[in-house]
Amino acid sequence: MVLTDSVDDDDVVQSTHACFNSMLEISCETTAGGDNALLAFDSARYGRNNSRVATHCDVPFSWNCDVDVQFLLNRACAGRRRCSIDVGVDRFTDPCGYAEFLVVAYRCIPGTSLNRSVILGTVCMTSSHLNVTCCCRVIFTYIV
Repeated sequence: MVLTDSVDDDDVVQSTHACFNSMLEISCETTAGGDNALLAFDSARYGRNNSRVATHCDVPFSWNCDVDVQFLLNRACAGRRRCSIDVGVDRFTDPCGYAEFLVVAYRCIPGTSLNRSVILGTVCMTSSHLNVTCCCRVIFTYIV
């Protein structure tokens, strides 16, 4: 079972999840971009590090028990109008020992092909030795 968790109207980031041994099915066909909108992922985590989703999926919550699977989802689904992907160890390994879930944040980018830079977030690094903090924006360019 897949539930859409939230939609942020300001920057059109949608969040959803799928439980272990189910299908993640997402689509941009029902968004404002309609038939000309394509999937672009902001994040994708597989594991049990979200207490609300763990409760919904009826699995134990576990701190620090998830892996970043955004690259795998980008390869499988980015640039498509819709995507169905099985959620299980065959695709995402088994970081927690059993019964993980997939949590994704994605955007529907207008257009017939993706060739855009998407800001994924800000990364800051601090050097206590130099007493300096440096922040930069992480950008991923989709070319599909």
